[in-house]
Amino acid sequence: MCQCFRYMDKYRDPKQVTKEYLMKKLKKVHPFKKPDPPPMFPNAFRIDNRRVPSWLRVEMKKDRLGWGRINDV
Repeated sequence: MCQCFRYMDKYRDPKQVTKEYLMKKLKKVHPFKKPDPPPMFPNAFRIDNRRVPSWLRVEMKKDRLGWGRINDV
């Protein structure tokens, strides 16, 4: 992640960061359908390197693997 985002998140309200993460997570969930199983190899899918900056590529990989700063939700 870009250094500036880490710096900005460091001083944000933790409740706001948690709420933002929860809204992002709930956007993918349907209340009446069973969730799709996670892919066996999540990083096997290609990311277009020409159009995506390197810090965003790293964030996408972390998101696919489930790594992150917020683990309590």
